[in-house]
Amino acid sequence: MGYKVLVADDDRTSLTAVKANLESAGYSVETAANGQEALSKLNQEPPDLFITDVYMPDLDAVDLYIEIKKNSIFQDLKIIVLTAKKELAENFKKLGIHGFIHKPYSAHELLYLVKACIGIPPVAGAKDTVETSGTAAVQAAPAPAVVKTVQEKPASAPVTPKPEAPSPAPAASAPAAPSQNWVKGEGSKNILIIESEQDIIGKITDNVQKKASTIMMLAKEKEVISKSKDLQADLIVLNALVDGMPTNNIVRYLRKLPAFKSTPIVAYIYINQKKMANVSKMQLRHQTETAKISCMNAGVTKMTGEFDETNLFAALKEYLK
Repeated sequence: MGYKVLVADDDRTSLTAVKANLESAGYSVETAANGQEALSKLNQEPPDLFITDVYMPDLDAVDLYIEIKKNSIFQDLKIIVLTAKKELAENFKKLGIHGFIHKPYSAHELLYLVKACIGIPPVAGAKDTVETSGTAAVQAAPAPAVVKTVQEKPASAPVTPKPEAPSPAPAASAPAAPSQNWVKGEGSKNILIIESEQDIIGKITDNVQKKASTIMMLAKEKEVISKSKDLQADLIVLNALVDGMPTNNIVRYLRKLPAFKSTPIVAYIYINQKKMANVSKMQLRHQTETAKISCMNAGVTKMTGEFDETNLFAALKEYLK
């Protein structure tokens, strides 16, 4: 019997085609129609290789990857991502994914990549006649992207904006009366919220106020940079996609400052649908995936996914003890 492969894709046509191609080459294949089903099957019987589409119901590829890596059993699991977005492939590579194949692809490209990730050819006598040096295969999965496994967050990071002259001291030295971006809490923790939506800020503030001594609210990269020398935070809570822009540069900048090197950063995704009405659903999904991955690579401690009060506040409790 061949190596075990689990394939997850909500597109039934694509799922059937991948399954048929792999089985014809001697692999034993299980399929899942969404992220939750894939996670369930992974836990039941870990495969030798997991192939997943990016966009799926319940759990997309990023959230699924996060869940998989929580379990030490899957630390060495090889994962291939199917994506039509080359930018996403680059971000996934930094996250630690083993291989990528860009849609549309041929059976030869798929089987070449599977072989390269597993590292051992399929069972003898199978029908696979793929040439591993074929031009199409090389274009679909360049050698560095396939064989290089990234185990940690990248050591280097893009150049961050040069800090501007600091503005007047904010939260920590503010008078008793709160300003519009600073409130007094009832506890002992200093909390920094990076978000532009007032209703979301209100929900987070209401939830953490009993544990917080001070709560500072900032929305823009310039604000964070200008006030960073005076900021004190035991916990940072931020939207990974503020006003349609990933906040990974903010995370990266803060992580370079000694005061924030080890500060827990909990991130979520919130999109104001009214503000983004002119953006297509596909573009929003792409922006969301890019924001998640880039913020994790920049140094976010925990990514909770799309904004959900229950999930986010459960995550915050862990750091507010």
